[in-house]
Amino acid sequence: MIAATKARLAGRLKHRRLDSFGAWQADCARSEDRLRRIDQVEATLAWAPGPILHDGWCHVCRRQSKFTCATSNLREGLPCMSCGLINRLRASVWLFEQECRPASGARIYLTEQVTGLYAVLAERYPSLQGSEYLGPAVPRGEMVDGVRNESLTGLTFKAGSFSYVLSFEVFEHIPDYQQAFRECARVLREGGRMVFSVPFLREAPTTLVRARLRPDGTVEHLLTPEYHGDPLGADDCLCYQHFGWDLLDELRAAGFSRAWACVYWSRRFAYLGGEQIQFVAVR
Repeated sequence: MIAATKARLAGRLKHRRLDSFGAWQADCARSEDRLRRIDQVEATLAWAPGPILHDGWCHVCRRQSKFTCATSNLREGLPCMSCGLINRLRASVWLFEQECRPASGARIYLTEQVTGLYAVLAERYPSLQGSEYLGPAVPRGEMVDGVRNESLTGLTFKAGSFSYVLSFEVFEHIPDYQQAFRECARVLREGGRMVFSVPFLREAPTTLVRARLRPDGTVEHLLTPEYHGDPLGADDCLCYQHFGWDLLDELRAAGFSRAWACVYWSRRFAYLGGEQIQFVAVR
């Protein structure tokens, strides 16, 4: 009875699947009224100076919760007061479980290990494998203080090792992200899925390259350098690219049979800050 009541309270969050720039343009043409309503709803929320609370349902905690709003960047904010995961990461867990329906014993590779997201997923999925990039001085596949070292451009796992690969805000920090896509496809079994998020320019048909590596290994900056936080607490990570819709074609070229964008927004789940986009690719 309690479980059934919780399920009714949570409801099922709907999202839209788009598989090309043209599909996104057509969706926008159909979505003017919906986008206007979203803007109106978010305008009514009192984003006052200083921390405020937003009530909603946390998919991770599976119960009603409160979400702290202390920044205008709602995608990277709105942490749940219980589990601590921000808007984007709570949505990543929801999207993975809704798109993939994983069994508790599923073989899952998460491209991080020293984060709150890893702790949440490890509790739900005991066979979860995580890793961090610890640098070239540590042999790939070795453990340091319980943390496994892996490079996404050269994973040490055997082909077909996993049913799912999860990666959130990582590929933008890899100059040769196409090779990283190929490696993720290689370690997935046939029919396996990768769920991931990246900085995405929804109005751009092609990826914006911000920096690239020269043949001698030095960095050539094409735009003002942009750095993102590093969970290991080291120097901030350089962002090499913001992705456009050609990302889906590059996934297919890397060995995935299908790929699409998932577009979503929900006041109830506190997935705010306008419509958000994450991605799914099938091996």
